[in-house]
Amino acid sequence: MLSFMVQQGVLQTSHQECVSRWLGPALWQVAATSMESRRSWSLPQQENRWHRFAGGRFQRYSAYGTSYESRPTPQLPWLDDKPASQAVVLAPDIVPGNPAWDGSLAFEMLLVGETAIAQRASVLGSLAQAGDFCGGGVEGVPFELVDLSPPVAGSLAAECLPAFPDAGEGLVERLTVRLNSPLFLNRWSAGQSYVGFDGPRFIELFQAAHHTLEALFAQYAQPLEADTQALTQAAQQVACEEQAFAPFQQGGAARLTHQGCELRGLLGTAVFRKVPWSLIPWMLWGGRFRVGQHRVYGAGGWSLELG
Repeated sequence: MLSFMVQQGVLQTSHQECVSRWLGPALWQVAATSMESRRSWSLPQQENRWHRFAGGRFQRYSAYGTSYESRPTPQLPWLDDKPASQAVVLAPDIVPGNPAWDGSLAFEMLLVGETAIAQRASVLGSLAQAGDFCGGGVEGVPFELVDLSPPVAGSLAAECLPAFPDAGEGLVERLTVRLNSPLFLNRWSAGQSYVGFDGPRFIELFQAAHHTLEALFAQYAQPLEADTQALTQAAQQVACEEQAFAPFQQGGAARLTHQGCELRGLLGTAVFRKVPWSLIPWMLWGGRFRVGQHRVYGAGGWSLELG
């Protein structure tokens, strides 16, 4: 059983001059840095701070290491060539392009696993303190946490994710996947990774959802027992009826090196025909837990519409 908790709220900026349309990376980084910097560390401890998280030997004793930088310890062998799925996701809405926007920005915080759920107060505290952290807030714009909804706890049983494509009878004649945050999926060609702007196929969305759920269950619950090959073959048969994706591009900075980088992804919708019912739960929960690159910033989230 995979435990999780969803916390929704509103951030109020002091004014409307946000540099970026999507504040996911900036919000996550400033909140994480706020928590990581709460404690006074000696110079030797600062130089060895990476031992407190990302699989480091002190990870389990650090609130930061068990929340923002959660990793399986020891690392799961089958994840050696894949990125682990972290337990804390901060997902702000896209900044509205409306000139009359009042500066209020809704956000969702997702905590996965009992350890991260137990850190909810600390994560919220880091988010609240991040509003004026180092006098800057997010991208130099201070903000405050003005409204919080009651947290909603839930759990996902492994049995809710069909292990075989024939586990659910019939087909969904028409399925719309609507992105509610930028999607960043890498593709491979001639041994090189790149991001395509022509829109993902259903099989790519399914594989991204499958990877996220597989990793989360393995790290924070129990390994899933699913026929990945059979499910993938079923997903390959799903055809796209229409798609309306638009490129999403935004400047950013690498979290550890602070070097400039460019975020290149997609926003929009796609309609697929004759989707096996057994794949719907994978797609539903994949969109809820989010997929792809920059997942911890709230990227790769979507909702489904049937019919």
